[in-house]
This record gives sequence, structure tokens and C-alpha cells, in this order.
Amino acid sequence: MQAIPMNKHNIQKLKILSFVLIIMVVFLHSYSISYTNSFSEKLATRGYNSFLQHFLSEEITRIAVPLFFLISGFLFFFNLKGTKEEFLAKFKKRAKSLLVPYLFWSSIWILIYFCFQAFPQTQAFFAGKPVRNFTILEFLNTLFINPIPFQLWFLRDLIILVFISPLLYLLIKYFKYFPFLVLLFGWYLNVNYYFIVNEALLFFTAGATISLVKNKILELNFSPKHAVFIFLWLAIALVNSILDYMIFENAEVINILHKTGILVGIIAIWILYDFLKKKNVESDQVSEIYSFSFFIFVFHLPLITFVKKILFKFGNSELISFSIYLIAPIIVILISIFIGYLLKKFTRPFYEIITGGR
Repeated sequence: MQAIPMNKHNIQKLKILSFVLIIMVVFLHSYSISYTNSFSEKLATRGYNSFLQHFLSEEITRIAVPLFFLISGFLFFFNLKGTKEEFLAKFKKRAKSLLVPYLFWSSIWILIYFCFQAFPQTQAFFAGKPVRNFTILEFLNTLFINPIPFQLWFLRDLIILVFISPLLYLLIKYFKYFPFLVLLFGWYLNVNYYFIVNEALLFFTAGATISLVKNKILELNFSPKHAVFIFLWLAIALVNSILDYMIFENAEVINILHKTGILVGIIAIWILYDFLKKKNVESDQVSEIYSFSFFIFVFHLPLITFVKKILFKFGNSELISFSIYLIAPIIVILISIFIGYLLKKFTRPFYEIITGGR
């Protein structure tokens, strides 16, 4: 297979899309509707607030994580020849970019919880079993498997995927699209793989398959007629939101629509970028902000939970709840960029360590 160079436009496209997807993840985690009492959500009745939050967080932004895994798989296997030396070099690089940040952010939040759970004034913001009462197994589980900032599961599963990447390479090399199709079927059936989230395995494999079998996809040009994917994505999201609002009881239909919407949405957001690229999104004036994508990702949780708790002190009406849903992510993103900027400016070596050299 002929190697395809990663030109400047493609590099910028992946970089900018990653930033957009991070913003979507923050809004996904701003979801604050619950029909049962829970730690971080407010009990709510169905109304425009619940409908819009479901439409945005449970449908639209749900494409973010799958597309992240797809991009990660694509980049990991891009122009890979499958030699032992290549894999060893990639393992070493991913240890720096994934494992070190994972352990740092998991450890720092254990320390933060340990400190603030000791004071009655801040205990309410750091709920859960006190860290000081953890058993050794609970501590190890929190550090390595189920970290306090639960978005780190993405890094955890990426580490696992990197570890099994030689096996994925061989499967794709000899069976082409078949591994992806098998995993796609399992994803629709909600198959539990125990050691890894089925969504992570599917879309990382999808990215790897594109990279190894059909990497010329980066050269595709889209015309206005392809906008049908954008409208189809929005239509599926709208229908699923309406069904949720109506308390539609057929879970299989909801599942099929939701996951089909994710597949269509991935194509739609890829196409949408090409429609908007003429709007100067790749200019040098705004490109610096894209470098904070990873920092926003690792920093926004549990921060957004704390911000929402503070804002909900003003009330819990439908209007206030929806306003908080929109405002909290903006506050968190701005705080994250500001702190990331300060760390990058004044402690650059440290910043590079905790962001994996990004």
C-alpha cells in the first residue's frame, strides 16, 4: 500500500476537530437531568430543559468519544509497516503521551480528595467514601482502573488498545474489514468485553482499518450534496430525543437509532468541517487555542461538577437548570484554558509532562 503524506491541511483538520470534540465532551458532561436522586444531578421533570439537554448531550455530543477513538486508531496505524521496531517506538511514545498523564491526573485527584475531605466546609463538594478510609485494593483500583476523574477511562482504554495493537494489526492485515464488522455487530448488541469498553475497541479498530486498508480517505472532497448526512444526523438525534421525551419503551429501537446516529454524525462532522474551512478556522491567530485540547479534557472533571453545584445554589427551575447547562461548560473551558496557559507559560517542562508532550 502506498504511503499517504499527512499534509498541513490534514494535520490542522485533525487538530481542530479534536478541539471541537473536546468542547462537545465538556457539554456532554454538563448534563444535569436526572429522574432519580443522584450525587451530581438535579431531580427534574420533563420539559424543554430535559428535551434540549437530551438532544445536545445524549445525542449530538455523543459522537465525540467514538470519533476520538477513530482518530487515535487512524494516527497510530498511519503508514505503519508492522515491524517490531515500529511498535516498540510507538509503545515508548504512548507511554509518555498516555500512561504518564493518566497516572499523574489520577494521583493528583486522589490527593485533592484526601485533603479537602478532611474539612467540614468542603466535604460536600468531595462526596464519596473518604480516601483516608480506602483499603489497599480500593486505592489501587482508584489509581489504575476507576480514577476519580472518570473521563480518564478514555486514556485507560487507549493504553489497553496500544498494548493489543500488534494483534489488531495482524487481524486487519489478513481479514481486512471483517474485524471491524464483527465489532460493529457486537457494539449494536451491547456486547460486554469486560477488559475494555466496546465503543473504544470498535472505533479504534475502525480508525486502524481506514489507516491500513483505505488511507486515501483523507484525499476525499465533499460537495454540497453530501450535506444530507448533516441533516440526517440531526433528524435521527431529534427523533430519538422525542422518543425519550415520550418515554418510548422499546429499548432496542432507541439503541439502534442512537448508534446509527453516532455513525452518521461522525461522517457529518467530518463533512461539516470541509464546508466551514473557508471561514478561516485554520488561521494562525486562533490556532494556539487548539493546543489546550488535552488540558481541557483532563482538567474539566470533576471541575464542572463543582461549578454546577455552586450555580445550582441560585435555584433549580427549568430555566435556571438549562442556563447552568449552557453556562457551566463555558466557565470550565475558560478556566481550563487560563490555567493551562499559565502552566504552559511559566512551567513548560511540567506542563509537557502532565499533558504528554502536547
